[in-house]
Amino acid sequence: MTTPWLLALAYTLGTILVLVVPMLLFGRELRVRWLRVAFHLWVLAVGGFVFLVAADLYLAWPRLWQGLGVAVLTLGALVGYHLLLWALARRPPAPGALPPAPKLVRDVVGWGIVIGAFMAGLALFGVTRLGALVISSTVLSAVIGLSLQDVLKNLAAAMALQSERAFARGDWLLVEGRRARVIDMSWRITHLRTSEGHDLFEPNAGLVMQRLTNLGNGDRPVGWSVYVDLPFHVPPHQAKVALLAAAREAPGAVAEPAPRAYLESYGEFSAHYRLRVWTREVHQLRRFIDGVNSRIWYSLQRAGLPLAHPVRNVELHDRAQEGPRREAEEQARRAARLAEVELFAGLAPAQREQLAASARRLFYDDGERLVREGEPGDSLLVIDRGRVRILKRDIGTGTASDLLLATLGPGEYLGEMSLLTGEPRSASVVSDGGCEVLLLDRAAVAPLLVADPAVAEMLSQLLAERTAATAARLESRAARAVTPREPTDSGLLLRSIRALFGLDRR
Repeated sequence: MTTPWLLALAYTLGTILVLVVPMLLFGRELRVRWLRVAFHLWVLAVGGFVFLVAADLYLAWPRLWQGLGVAVLTLGALVGYHLLLWALARRPPAPGALPPAPKLVRDVVGWGIVIGAFMAGLALFGVTRLGALVISSTVLSAVIGLSLQDVLKNLAAAMALQSERAFARGDWLLVEGRRARVIDMSWRITHLRTSEGHDLFEPNAGLVMQRLTNLGNGDRPVGWSVYVDLPFHVPPHQAKVALLAAAREAPGAVAEPAPRAYLESYGEFSAHYRLRVWTREVHQLRRFIDGVNSRIWYSLQRAGLPLAHPVRNVELHDRAQEGPRREAEEQARRAARLAEVELFAGLAPAQREQLAASARRLFYDDGERLVREGEPGDSLLVIDRGRVRILKRDIGTGTASDLLLATLGPGEYLGEMSLLTGEPRSASVVSDGGCEVLLLDRAAVAPLLVADPAVAEMLSQLLAERTAATAARLESRAARAVTPREPTDSGLLLRSIRALFGLDRR
């Protein structure tokens, strides 16, 4: 072997050593087997190319030299591009940096670089002329485009979905009403799997044309709506309390965001409610909905609220008997509630029955204002269900804030001064979570006072005691709070009652 051949062999071995040693030192973490094989082939191609050039054999073996040159460029572009991606993936993400490109986009870019390097190698090493290469590649592209237009359309759709990050592997999608998990995406199709274990292979072009709902993979909560129909006679605040109680106890429901209940609309047979509950269990959404619906049934049963159903039942009733029966039940209920009221405790049962017959039942939603401070009033309110808050304007701070004086529940009453003396409302009353009240106006009380003037004296004494108790409670508040009402003598109250109801003229 002559000296030039020995030098060429030395150059070749040195080049191979320079290329292989870094891979041996730093490429142990590179676990992609095909990339390691491509790297070794590229090293052999580089070594052969260097040997032919160093030994001046490229003129004797031109075809081998051209083939090795094209292989060096093509394999070098392939290996270099994927080594760059591997190195970038090993770096920790910088704050505010853009997320990595989707795999399909990276693959398409990589193939574009490899094909470009191959065509450049053909032109650079004289395998074919550049003009002929451009013309042939154009014709070839046209032929491929016509014959593979469906494949190319799906490829473009896949790149669009990946670049826009419409979904990722592991996400749950709603596709034409069916819930399916994204298993993988190829150049032509997206592999989905339903909760029943059915595999769907949806063309990418079809997914682009559909409206997709991405439920995520469970890392963030998503809201889901459950619809419930309840009868018209169920007060909305009672229905919402029962529905929210069911939502909070439903398996898989999250505390934040909190569930919400809405009265959506009124239908032919019932009122339509929508309960929105949040969960992270998108992988078993049907089981979650089953749990919510089950909790709704039990919660409504405990609250004594029936579910509505669009069934027409033909029931024959004797209206001459049914109406009086219901009125008698309501009358007994009102009378029982009035018997618990301190103001009417001294009345005879017949007198309370007379008041109960004139009382009206009113319903208020959460936050509704029953009376407003300073407005005239002529009625008394007895709380039958729920609670109310008594608010008075805070004059100590000079602001428009309200001071909470008390919270009243079933059996308690308010508005007696306006009813019996005609004074304006001394405080505002707001429903706390919804309530039912019995309203007694002046027209309902007047016949009782006219028939028995002694009742006015009894009521005046009770009013005086209640006014004194209210004044003591207000004085116990902070000094800045409100100006308490001065205690009123029962005799003065009696004169006011007799004057308002015209008892002195009889």
